[in-house]
Amino acid sequence: MKIKSRLAFATGLVAAAAAVLIVLTLLVTQDLSVVVDDHRKIWEASQSVARLQAVGYDYLISGDEQALRQWRARQAELLSLLALLWQSAEADSALVERLLADAGEIEARLNAFVSDSSDLAPLSRERADRVQLHFRDLQTALAQLGRNLSELDQSNAERVLSLKQRLLMVALVGLLLTALAVGIATLWLTRTVLQPIARLTAAIDDIDIYDLEQRIGLDRDDEVGHLARAFDRLLSRLRRTNASRDHMEAEASRRAHAERELKRSNEELEQFASVASHDLQEPLRTITSFLQLFMRRYGDGLDETATEYLNFAIGGARRMKLLIDDLLTFSRVGTRAQAFESVDLNEVVAQVQADLANRLTETDAQIEVANLPRLLADRSQMAQLFSNLILNAIRYRSAAAPLIRITAKRIGPDEPVADATAAVLGPQTQGPAWVISVADNGIGIEPQYFERIFIIFQRLHTRSEYPGTGIGLAVCQRIVERHGGHIWVESEPGHGSVFSFDLPVY
Repeated sequence: MKIKSRLAFATGLVAAAAAVLIVLTLLVTQDLSVVVDDHRKIWEASQSVARLQAVGYDYLISGDEQALRQWRARQAELLSLLALLWQSAEADSALVERLLADAGEIEARLNAFVSDSSDLAPLSRERADRVQLHFRDLQTALAQLGRNLSELDQSNAERVLSLKQRLLMVALVGLLLTALAVGIATLWLTRTVLQPIARLTAAIDDIDIYDLEQRIGLDRDDEVGHLARAFDRLLSRLRRTNASRDHMEAEASRRAHAERELKRSNEELEQFASVASHDLQEPLRTITSFLQLFMRRYGDGLDETATEYLNFAIGGARRMKLLIDDLLTFSRVGTRAQAFESVDLNEVVAQVQADLANRLTETDAQIEVANLPRLLADRSQMAQLFSNLILNAIRYRSAAAPLIRITAKRIGPDEPVADATAAVLGPQTQGPAWVISVADNGIGIEPQYFERIFIIFQRLHTRSEYPGTGIGLAVCQRIVERHGGHIWVESEPGHGSVFSFDLPVY
């Protein structure tokens, strides 16, 4: 038998004993409640008899019609209580019938007096004699009714005592039965469940961690046996795993070494890019300066073709300087970054707008900024990120004046951050995050270029169409990834673009 079945059987045994106790207790309690309610009705009937006696005497003496009406009301009240007692299953029906007969006798005597005295003057001698006669009869009938009520009350009290004794007996027997059921269930579970589990625990404790050839060998058909066999299988798997443990540790060591080498190589590459970009600045400035000096001194003596060639050389040198500057900026994202601090993005965007005021005025660009969050970030890199995205929207504007909208939305850990049409670059942000979106009304982007635009030096247009070096969005991607997020674009040609990036909430 399974342990679950044993537990269910033991629980059912205890529950059955408890249910029997509860049912018997409820039955006795119900009878006791009826008897107690009968006692209350008997007491109310006694009070009604007392009030009936007072009103009856008042009517016999005064003959007042109001007293007669009060008498009949009290009589009806008494009959109603006696009728309820007669309906009770616990009341003595014979006594209740006698009480009903007594009440009927009292009503008959009063009606007889009313009939005999209706033609007599209230203060006549003859009426007084009849009052005295009926008064004794009424007093006798009321006394008999009171004695019968007392007898019924005594019978009811004896019934209450009997039911209390029965309730106590039921409670004691029920508790004994419940205790017996609990004891039997505990003993049975101890022998069939707890003792095998104790043997299994002792066998597991005796196993040597380095001797994986051992077996528990507990042959049972219940869960304990299944657990013992599962533990034996686990030991077998551990033995097989132990054979490859050294190899796995060596592989992990080699992988850790490779990761350290990769990190060092990346740092050296970033350092090299920074140094190379800086060292290339000086000879490039020299070339540009001497070409410009040559143009000023000897430009008048050159023909149109020579002048054009020199202008090409000067323009190429200037573009080279822009490329070197952007490459230096790209390398500094990881090498000269600042520590994270609490940054209000509203302040960052406001500062970027102030820095780009002339450019915004020249292009009639409008920027609408929603309420942005406060995050842990590198303030200067956040400014560079927004500046690049705004300049990108201005550069690739359509015929209409640029309209740029910056919004923010908080998402939970299980919500997707991009539509199926968006190119998701980098890992998904884990945990809650803010998604910042920069939308424009520019020329838009073909879907097949969504990933390409984030690659360094990749351009979708010629320099004559749209100026630039092709590094700005790559810098944006690197900044976002340094902050633990990723950046993507959603766009349709001719309908503008939406650049979005998510930043985790720390």
